[in-house]
Amino acid sequence: MQRLEWVGSDGSANGDSVVQSGNEDCWAVIRGSDNLAWNQFDAHKVGWIIAGTFALAATIISGLHIAAHLKHYTIPRQQRHIVRIILMIPIYSIISFLSYRFYREAPYYTAVRDCYEAFAIAAFYMLLLQYIGDSSTAQKQQMLDKRGLKWTFPFNCFVINPSHRRTFDLLKWGILQYVVISPLNTIVTIIAHANGVFCPDSMRPRYAHLWVAIIDFISISVAMYALVSLYRVIKDDISDQKPFLKFIAIKAIVFLTFWEGFIISWLGSNNIHVIKGTKYWTKDNVVDGLTALVICIEMVLFAAL
Repeated sequence: MQRLEWVGSDGSANGDSVVQSGNEDCWAVIRGSDNLAWNQFDAHKVGWIIAGTFALAATIISGLHIAAHLKHYTIPRQQRHIVRIILMIPIYSIISFLSYRFYREAPYYTAVRDCYEAFAIAAFYMLLLQYIGDSSTAQKQQMLDKRGLKWTFPFNCFVINPSHRRTFDLLKWGILQYVVISPLNTIVTIIAHANGVFCPDSMRPRYAHLWVAIIDFISISVAMYALVSLYRVIKDDISDQKPFLKFIAIKAIVFLTFWEGFIISWLGSNNIHVIKGTKYWTKDNVVDGLTALVICIEMVLFAAL
């Protein structure tokens, strides 16, 4: 067992403590205090200000976009999905800031963020369908003329037949399966973390982190592949709607956040030891903080698209 002393509000080392328990490859934080002296944690304070500033900027910019759509709410069937997609940015920004500020609860905030990610992907799928037709009959009719197309790489040696009902259903459920699996993964993450068996800095099979990461990677890869394939099939028909930036934003946000989190977590794993804990932060806290800070900064760029 390892004990790290928190600095009290008077600057002394008499504050509450955080107790970590576990074996050499998985440490679980049991309790601690956020009552840290303001004259401590210089790097943390700077990161806190930066994360908050960028999160606020991204939220304001996204809010202006949403307000513009609501003011000119002339195509409700399409605009409701657009608003849901735009909401992805402030939700990511705010949750990432909270993950940085309340770093010991970061896994719970991240789990909620991932749930909305699945919802945003489903919203973009529904938006694409609305672009090609207001009803399912009109959407399927639009697909009848699609012939001679090939699947997206790496299966581009096979021909796709979008007019076939099975192909349409395959693309549909390839996307929507993530909407089911992501919340289930979130529930498993919360339960495993609360019971000390999640262990985000370990990739050993006996901990839930490895299996959650594998399932999430497969599920999101299938969803994005199906979404890209659908977009390729109908992109000429919806060129007047100019959905390309929305498509790039969704794809970039999903893959950047996934791979950034994976790489930063890998750098902090017990086998690599590039990212290490400090006097006041555990290694997991540092990994979660860096990931949250990067996302807050990136969301401003996506909000401007």
